[in-house]
Amino acid sequence: MRKSKLELLREAKRAKTKQVETDLDGLFRLILGGEFNPTQKAFIYSPERIKGYKGPAGCAKTSTICAAGLTRALLQPGSKGLVSRYVYNDLMDTTALRLEEMISKLPKGTLVDRDKSPPMKWWIQSASKDGEVSQLTFMGLKDALGSYEFNWAIVDEADEVDEARVHEINTRLRNKGGDYMIALAFNPPDKHHWLYTAATGRDFQERKIKEPWMTLFEPQSKE
Repeated sequence: MRKSKLELLREAKRAKTKQVETDLDGLFRLILGGEFNPTQKAFIYSPERIKGYKGPAGCAKTSTICAAGLTRALLQPGSKGLVSRYVYNDLMDTTALRLEEMISKLPKGTLVDRDKSPPMKWWIQSASKDGEVSQLTFMGLKDALGSYEFNWAIVDEADEVDEARVHEINTRLRNKGGDYMIALAFNPPDKHHWLYTAATGRDFQERKIKEPWMTLFEPQSKE
């Protein structure tokens, strides 16, 4: 039986979506340096505005949020991103080095320019045809954010950071273009920590005190 135009259109859309996902999977494998686990994929693909990746040392938390941020710079032309940790020098010795390792796997010329003076800035060639450049700003959250506006932000070792700073970053997600995101990586906090309440809505006594404002992702032990 001949398929209707509507059925053919739907099939074409499904095929296109599958191809885009395949291409993105290849990009993630490239910058992560290998296969990624299901929770990493779910986290990177998720459209939530504020999302957290929780896990113990060695579960690739920094790599996961760096991949989420770098792909925004590549696929969201002209976007402005914040790369952060509580102390700027710690940021330079950890998260920035991981991003540099990832950018080295991409074609020559992807990193258009950089200014190493604090706060360090990178200009990334986006993957769009118009060639619009994206910007990354590296900042320590121990210091003031100034007047910057962003489309996305990654916060490494978020358990070191005050809750108010994350909310402040959220208010700075107002650069033109939309598609806003904050991605946080952190070690499992105790129940007195603000991250526990942010992810569950419960206090240390397991009482529901508010609605969760962060979507939590946690890799399983087999991952």
